[in-house]
Amino acid sequence: MTIQADLDLAGFVGAWELNTERTSVSFRTSIAWIIRAKGTLQAIRGNALVGADGRVSGEIVINPASIDTKIKKRDNHLRSADFFDVTKHPTITFTVAEVRLAPLGHLEVVGNLDVHGRSTPLTVLAEIYLEGVSATLSTEFVITKSMLDMKNTAPAKSWVMLQAHFDPARTKTARPSTSLPHLPPCV
Repeated sequence: MTIQADLDLAGFVGAWELNTERTSVSFRTSIAWIIRAKGTLQAIRGNALVGADGRVSGEIVINPASIDTKIKKRDNHLRSADFFDVTKHPTITFTVAEVRLAPLGHLEVVGNLDVHGRSTPLTVLAEIYLEGVSATLSTEFVITKSMLDMKNTAPAKSWVMLQAHFDPARTKTARPSTSLPHLPPCV
């Protein structure tokens, strides 16, 4: 992916690893405008690579079997073939294809969401917060069951909130500079 030239990536050049302990994936769902549910999922791995030329690649992988709505019967049903079918599709992956600077300091992240055996183009607006040499990417976006090819279920929309925390990769050549550029927080 490429970020516009006016965003200085010099301090980000290198490899980054997703810190799964500090990353959160949560959702809230409205099913047929009647039933509401909230829950979490666990990210199991992720990475990003920022090149000196401004090109960026990366992915975040989530474990759908980790779904937790605090209702065991519901969670088991969500893991079944009716929904995520975790036996056949053990991961959910978002792969980044491009990143562009958006208004108000947001980043527009363009990629593909691979879930339930289907790849769907997805563009999200994200904010990035810097903490020392680490970075947290924050976004909220909507997905529908039709996007996920889940045809045998009631219509639903899910609002997904992702706080992806990245640390510099633990390699000598890929460690980014400790003086990261300041990006204004987005409102």
